[in-house]
Amino acid sequence: MTLHIGYLGEASLQTYFCVIPARGGSKRIPKKNLQEVAGIPLIGHVIKNAITSGVFQGVYVSTDSDEILSVALEFGAEVLRRSPNLSDDYTPTRPVIADFIERHPKLNTEKSVIACVYPFAILIDSNLIRLARDNFEALKDKSRYLAAIQKYPHPIQRSFSLTPEGLLSPSSPGSLEARTQDLPAKYHDAGQFYFAKSSTWLSNESVLATAYGFLIPKYSAVDIDDMEDLEYLRRLYK
Repeated sequence: MTLHIGYLGEASLQTYFCVIPARGGSKRIPKKNLQEVAGIPLIGHVIKNAITSGVFQGVYVSTDSDEILSVALEFGAEVLRRSPNLSDDYTPTRPVIADFIERHPKLNTEKSVIACVYPFAILIDSNLIRLARDNFEALKDKSRYLAAIQKYPHPIQRSFSLTPEGLLSPSSPGSLEARTQDLPAKYHDAGQFYFAKSSTWLSNESVLATAYGFLIPKYSAVDIDDMEDLEYLRRLYK
């Protein structure tokens, strides 16, 4: 697992681009990617952070929405309209980025690195983006993904499911009596960004199957699934 390091100070042979996949058809939160925090649409924050980082030669938005397209252009991104067959609720991220790369000649080279940053990842500021770039540069095997991860706030070995009757069913009964500090830390995908070479995105390999981890602070990510999450993000941003 790769953690934060300082800037390497060596000229990179890679060219970095940012692609923000922003579908317009969110059902749980209508117009999710255009919801405002501090008076700015979520995707506007992400575009600003990506541009301000100075890491990318281009910041692009992949969308099927005219409204998102207009906002993206307003905040300085370039836009490529997404194929309709990649705009439903069930399309994974990797095929969307791969389709974008295949349709954009500048990105489809061996030296191109694509950072997929989600349109709600407003807490990933320009400093974190630069640190992630530095970590990718330091990887021994650049054919793998670099994924933003976070540590579970409580040992997952002490987790439970609930039976239909409401009884606790421990996931790992042997860990129930262990001290929390004695249980090894576990990590999860923070769902904020991934870095990888264009050739890696174009392969059929799962993003997280063999990825390196980039540990981000607990206050740098909110997964927005409902309005409560969005309100929490607004309060955290303040």
